[in-house]
Amino acid sequence: CTIRVAKKRLAGVDLSGADLRGAAFNGMTIDGGTLAGADLTGATLNGVTFENLDLRNALLTNANLGGATVQGNDLTGASLAGARLAGSQWNDNNLTTASFTGAIGNPSKATGNIWSSTTCATGPAGNTACF
Repeated sequence: CTIRVAKKRLAGVDLSGADLRGAAFNGMTIDGGTLAGADLTGATLNGVTFENLDLRNALLTNANLGGATVQGNDLTGASLAGARLAGSQWNDNNLTTASFTGAIGNPSKATGNIWSSTTCATGPAGNTACF
């Protein structure tokens, strides 16, 4: 099943634990809701804006986040293993225990993020910024 979302904005949605593997949310804004524990493995998220979301323990493994804006979110324990990050922007997120193992590319901007026990593309970083 392929999920493609045509709306340009989702606000305050509760998609916690949802199976969104391979979904396409290109160019959307998703804010003020929860995707905690959601499975977005292999999702196409080009140009998406994730803002003020609960993404704790979300699976974004092999997701394409090219050009995405990721701002003010809680990604504690999230997996971004193998995710494509080129051209994305990461600002003011909680990335405690998040894993970027094998992530591809670097964001164009990253400021104000919390890096605590985070695993970078090349391995454990402790409290040091991955990008």
